[in-house]
Amino acid sequence: MGKMEKINNEIFYLLPQSQDGGAMAFITGKSNFLIDCGASDNSISELSSALKKIGYSLKNIDCVVFTHCHPENIGGAHRLIELAPWIRVMSFGAQADRLKNPTYYATRNYSLCQDYAPPFREVRGVFIDGRVSDESPVFRDLHPVPAPGHDVDCVCWYHAPTGTLICGDAVQGDGTDITGVAAFTDLHDYRDSLNEIRTLDLKYMLCGAGFRGVDPIIVGTEACHQALNYSYDRTEVYESYAEEYVKETKRKRLQFSLEDMVMDYFSDKKKPAYYGYSMITFRQYVKQYL
Repeated sequence: MGKMEKINNEIFYLLPQSQDGGAMAFITGKSNFLIDCGASDNSISELSSALKKIGYSLKNIDCVVFTHCHPENIGGAHRLIELAPWIRVMSFGAQADRLKNPTYYATRNYSLCQDYAPPFREVRGVFIDGRVSDESPVFRDLHPVPAPGHDVDCVCWYHAPTGTLICGDAVQGDGTDITGVAAFTDLHDYRDSLNEIRTLDLKYMLCGAGFRGVDPIIVGTEACHQALNYSYDRTEVYESYAEEYVKETKRKRLQFSLEDMVMDYFSDKKKPAYYGYSMITFRQYVKQYL
């Protein structure tokens, strides 16, 4: 069972037990927020147990928001609302439809790499109670920071009083062991989002678990900017590799294969289980060189 880590006097962070589950943040104050719901019904059982250990329960959650609507981040939402129907479900940007029908959108993403990824599982959706607005009193201290790139609906949540940013998967370092590289669907947006995050007054960053080169809990302004710089630098490493591979293929007059290129990238490493997501990432680079 995961441990609810105390970040500061107002924020706690529950990390998943495996890389295919998402972290959850619990923010206390005049209203108590949950950010993300983990991967499954089991995530909510784990959350309930972790809250009890710090003197809270599901009854203390007023509102839930999300960093993005991938199965590992919203998979427990339906069960959460079954157990605690008073919790307000709020969406931001493009999240509303995805929360109602997550399986449809997850299937669309999965179809991009279904030949190279583990079997897909369905996710139950939830209906939203409203959309986030900075003008809403309940969100006075918690501000959305749009961060597309990993996906179009990604948003970080900035807690101004403590300088804490809950990132979700917006800051990926060198990706995870199961994806192989940082996984994003739009390189330009991903880089722009990293640059936008750099402008914030950061004292803490809470990243999704398991990203190589980036700790899930980052403390201190300097450490936060080091993680952001590293994540940006990795995109340039991928770009350099893709450019050189395409040039070499052309020089040898070989038929270019994206799968072969990705496999070559992992030739001296263990091939990741979800390497199809590496193909989505690398596909964006090779288009400009082919």
